[in-house]
Parts: sequence; C-alpha cells; structure tokens
Amino acid sequence: MQTTWIVLAVGFALLASHRFRPDFVAVATVLALQLSGALTLDQALAGFSNPAVLTMAAFMSLSYSARSSDWSPRWESLLARLGRTPGALSFWTMWGSGLFAGIMQEEQASGVLMPGTIRAGRRHGVPPSKLLLPLAYGALLGRTMWLVGSPAALLVAWAMSARGMTPFGVFSFLGVSLVFLALASAFMAWVGHTVLPRKRAEADPLDRFRIRQRMRSFVVRANSPLIGKALGNVSWGARSDVVVLGVKPTKEPILAPRAQLQLAHGDVLVAQVNPDEVAPLCEAAGLEPVPGVTLGQPDITRGDIELVEVVVRLESPLQGQTLRQVDFRRRYGLSVLAIARGAQVLLERVADLPLQGGDVLLLQGDRRRVDLMLPEAKAIPLGERAVPQKTKERSWWALGGAVFGIALAGSGWLPVLSAVLMMALVL
Repeated sequence: MQTTWIVLAVGFALLASHRFRPDFVAVATVLALQLSGALTLDQALAGFSNPAVLTMAAFMSLSYSARSSDWSPRWESLLARLGRTPGALSFWTMWGSGLFAGIMQEEQASGVLMPGTIRAGRRHGVPPSKLLLPLAYGALLGRTMWLVGSPAALLVAWAMSARGMTPFGVFSFLGVSLVFLALASAFMAWVGHTVLPRKRAEADPLDRFRIRQRMRSFVVRANSPLIGKALGNVSWGARSDVVVLGVKPTKEPILAPRAQLQLAHGDVLVAQVNPDEVAPLCEAAGLEPVPGVTLGQPDITRGDIELVEVVVRLESPLQGQTLRQVDFRRRYGLSVLAIARGAQVLLERVADLPLQGGDVLLLQGDRRRVDLMLPEAKAIPLGERAVPQKTKERSWWALGGAVFGIALAGSGWLPVLSAVLMMALVL
C-alpha cells in the first residue's frame, strides 16, 4: 500500500510540474503500479482496448524512434565493406533489411536503408535495380522474426491467452524466420541477382522527368504587362503549365519565388514551358528569350532550395484532387514540375490532372516547406534527400532501446506489453 501511495504521489507531482506530457505521466504511472504489483496487467490496462492494439502502438513508437535516427551512413559503410560483388551485396542487403525489420515495420526498414544501399552499390558499380528487390524481400521476411513485428501474430497470441491457452512467445518464430531468411539470401546471392534487370537510373531528376529541354530563360521587356504584377496573379492564359522556377533581378537570384514577388523590367525568369509555346508566350507576356543558355539543376537549386521526389500515398487527401483545386503552390509554397505515373511522365497541364495514389511528384522549393507538406499531404520522400537526423548518441539509444525491450519480453521477466511499453516511454 505504501508503494502505491508513493507512485501516485510522484505521478501527481510530475503532472503539477508541467515538465512532462500528461499522457506520458499517466501511462508511466499505470506501468509503475503494474510492475510494483499493486495492479495486475489486466487491471492496469482496463482503460485501454485490446492489449494487442496497445502492444502494436508501443512497438510503433520504438519503430519511429529507430526510423528517425541517422542509420544511412553507417549502413552504407558496412554494406560497402561486406559486399563487393552483386551477389554479395544482394546477400547482405537481404540480411540487413531482415534484421532491421525485426525492430520496425518493414516499409520503414526499407525506407531507412534504401539511400545507404543505393550509395553502397554505386561504390562497386552495382545499379539500384539489382539491390532494391532483395532489400524489400528481406524486410518482408524479417517482419515475422519477433512476435511484436506481426499484428496478426499478436492478435492470435492475445486470443490464445484470453482462452486459457499458452500464447506465442516473443521468439517463437525466430528460428523459422532465420532459416527462411538465410535460404532466400543464399538464393538471391547465387541465382536471383543474375535475373534482375541491370538498369542504370539517370542521376539527375531533370533528365528522369524530361524537364531539361523545357527549361528556358526570359528577360522581362520594358513594355511587358507583367511589370508590377505579383507572380501569383500572373495569368498565362492557355499556357497554364508555365512554372516559374527562379527570378534573377539585378542582384542575387530568387529561387522558388513566392506568389507575392512583384516582377520588374529587366528581371530574368527561369521557367519550365512547352518548347512549342515559347514564341506565343513571349509575344503575349512581353518577354525576350535568352539565347545560347543551357540550364541545369544548379540554376534552380541552391542552399535550402532543392528538388524532391515525393510519392502520393493511397490515403493522401490529395488523391482525386488537382493541384489547382488544392491551390498547391500557394498552400505549400512548392512548385510541381512533373508527375510520374507508372512508366509515364506527365508534363502537360499538370495543374489540372487529378492525382492518384502512387503518383510521384517532382517538387522544387524550400526543404523546410517540404518537411511541413509531407505529413499534411501524406506523402513520402524518395531517393537520397537529406532529412533532419538525430545525433549519433540518440541513434544508439533507439537501437539499444528496441533490442533491450525485445530481450526483456523474450526472457519472460516481464509481459510482452509491459516490456515494450516501458521502452517506448524511455525513448
């Protein structure tokens, strides 16, 4: 009884201090009461729904912590040392993604390891087309390595426990999963990688999306009707696919210009436009094309302004909407240069195309605006885009916390839910 009062007193003191979130303090207090023996596990979790759902929520916290850490450089260095041939790289890629998927969801494991895998392959002349399939298959096999990695297994274990049967343990599937992972990795190393296509992706997104030939420079003439107008209020008429990527006044260039920017005589516009519409555009807008200029990525990216490829997820609110309907440019401060849909690249009238789940958007804009757009639009960045990472010390905390939580649960010292929930709170 004395322990119960002490735990409650500490919980109230932490709530009153406002130093921790109320939900964190509440869950920590309930967990402390359960571990002290004041409450049974069922009593401690009576305010929640299915214990399997809560276990998955705690495991997702561990997964998010590991995903948010800076693993890519370490993984790239390790993979480059272990694998020097396509077969060896495929073998170790499958093992790495399989083991990583044991402590996080398989799609997150693939996403975390993908940049390092691509760069390690480039070191030894192996294209991504040889490595990304082993990466995905390894993650799929590794997800069943621990009980907490599979929602279906957790639900079955909870149902078995509720009916008085001995439930699955944390390591019940470990042996079988390791055998299948080893066999699949060996097959991929000896045979599988030889039948995978050897395609070298174009490194520059301007080439992948066929945009380079559509980039032009224009000078605003003295008689241009654009003078004094805000960029967002300019009507391009039938040429609605004109995208202004930068404005070069007399001083420093302005990349990814905002809609409020007013144009002036002598400004140089860097724009994406259909080559067949250059002449009518110049006549109607009072522009003079700049001859003999070859534009590339350095002309539209600098500092925090970058090109990013993002995938529209199936549950994205953008699905079924056009960029014009959601006022994408004003809402997010980003320009959509092109849309890739399957093997097709869409460049004409992209503002009026209803978006679909799986579409890849090529964006230009400030990386901070991209970071704000991704969760709201439910989109996923692709490629090797640099994202804010946690420190090296926190990376090891994340890995250590996940491994320690799984070890505690597997040892039988604590119930699975208590162990995983404790590690989620610590992280």
